[in-house]
Amino acid sequence: MDCNWRYRAIIGLLCATHIVLVKNFVDSVKYESEIQNSDESVNEHASDNGMCAEKNVIRNKSFGTFKNMDSHDNAFGKITINRVGDDCRRDVERGKAKSRRYTANGGNETEEIIENSLAAMCAKADEKGRNERIDGLNNDTRFQILFKSTLNFRNCLKDLFKWFCAYLINGQNMDTNESIKIISRSSTTRASHVAARSCESRNAYCLENYTHEIFKFHRLSQEQIEQFIETYISFYNDHAPEHSIVDKLFLRSPSRIKERHAHLAALRTLNIRNIKRRDRYAFVPILQCTEIISVILSVLSLFNTVIAYHTRIRGRKTPLHNLYTTQYYISCVTWVGSILLHIDDNRFTRFCDYFSALLGIMYYFYTATVRLLLSFKVSNVKEVTTHLFNLLALVYISVVHHNISNFDPKALKFVSGIFIFLFLTAILIQSVFFHNRYIKYVVFFTIIGLMAESSDIEPFCFVLDSHAMWHLFIGIQNFYYNRYLEEEISLMGGDR
Repeated sequence: MDCNWRYRAIIGLLCATHIVLVKNFVDSVKYESEIQNSDESVNEHASDNGMCAEKNVIRNKSFGTFKNMDSHDNAFGKITINRVGDDCRRDVERGKAKSRRYTANGGNETEEIIENSLAAMCAKADEKGRNERIDGLNNDTRFQILFKSTLNFRNCLKDLFKWFCAYLINGQNMDTNESIKIISRSSTTRASHVAARSCESRNAYCLENYTHEIFKFHRLSQEQIEQFIETYISFYNDHAPEHSIVDKLFLRSPSRIKERHAHLAALRTLNIRNIKRRDRYAFVPILQCTEIISVILSVLSLFNTVIAYHTRIRGRKTPLHNLYTTQYYISCVTWVGSILLHIDDNRFTRFCDYFSALLGIMYYFYTATVRLLLSFKVSNVKEVTTHLFNLLALVYISVVHHNISNFDPKALKFVSGIFIFLFLTAILIQSVFFHNRYIKYVVFFTIIGLMAESSDIEPFCFVLDSHAMWHLFIGIQNFYYNRYLEEEISLMGGDR
């Protein structure tokens, strides 16, 4: 219940941000129209003054005076054009010298031509300087208006970011009075035992009524369950956690460290089957990593992806070059998310891993489908792929939106399994008509990895579990999939 109002608050803040953004956009449009109207009035005023200046120059036959417009007021303030006046005065002085020279030759007609040319020159310089000044002022004014109009929106983004960071930090800590329900699922009996934090002692456990399911037992006797409860409570109350740099980096609270230590210590002391705490098995922390084997395998898969792309795929131009490049970046993000999750399982790393993995699987399916359509030379392939992309984007956004408020790893795995099946189907159809020797390896290791993941085997020696085996087989599959892409690029005529 505590999480629901937080997620509702997130949605409310997003809606409020959207409203502020629309309001600021409308204000910006209104300000732009005002600027445009002001520009027109300034230009009209400037053109009138320019005509007056030209008449003044032509009317004065002696070239002795030139009346310069010092300044005028408009919607943006006072615009000065002294620089333009100085240029015109220099032109007038040159005109005087030329006029004296031509007049000495006795040419009244020549004097009139010089006078008209000089007037046109001054008017042109006057207009050019005025336009430069007005354009510069308009650009500065537009920037100021845009900066001020988006001030509220930027403040909302800052507040939202601060609140989200605080939400992630608070989400790592258990409530001081949170109850813990321990469920036993035996082949003969269905017994329930309860352990909860005592209200009297903030960091101590005692037996009380439950409200949340925390531990799940499978095929354990009543006596084993009671022994585990007592041992777990004892280790939790007696353990004093030590905070390392990694703990602070991943926002590990003292209560979380104590829970993990008590979970592992109780299982080792009683030498019983590994049980799940918050749907996670107990692991031995090595190098501050919760699941060190999965971390190592994810790092190796990341290196394999980077090396294969830069040595076998990059620079080879094909119709799917952009798709393969995007797929490469998504794969890198997916492996990084997996590394973070297995270093420490918290709200943020869980979202990074599950959502990026789903995105990668869906994009693999999309890329394979586009390749299949191009192979069969579908006439309207661009229209079909656009609709397919929009549909997949809608599905992805819907799944992510639902799981942000109600995170369900089983549902995410189910959706991912569907798209893995569709991906394998697409490349198998491709192999029927266009042979690729690496497809069989991709399909085989994908199926083996899915079987290992679905087996849900408890960790061997609290280190190696079924999920680590999934990473092992998917890492091998990733190696052959990069070889598969290399051969596909060769079939499409991609040269190095």
